Amino acid sequence: MLLEQSYLVYAEFKISNKYRSIRMLELFIGDKNYSTWSMRPWLVIQHFNIPFTEHLIPFDHFDIDSQFKQSILKINPTGKVPALVDDGFLIWDSLA
Repeated sequence: MLLEQSYLVYAEFKISNKYRSIRMLELFIGDKNYSTWSMRPWLVIQHFNIPFTEHLIPFDHFDIDSQFKQSILKINPTGKVPALVDDGFLIWDSLA
């Protein structure tokens, strides 16, 4: 059922973008080897060949003053990855 829904979303994406310019999605992720949360949206986007820009924010540690937290807080106020940005609209829950 989920795969069918994903395919319908992809089909609608292909049809709707046939007549207008495609906006580039931006995906902000942590290390795909250590973050399955980051891997989920990356796999779906890759599978459906949806154009996107990947931004890797390397993990160092998760204290508020860490480089990782300071970088992701500029994009996502929750301070978590992944974060998908579509024309200024932020989605940060990869199960959504």
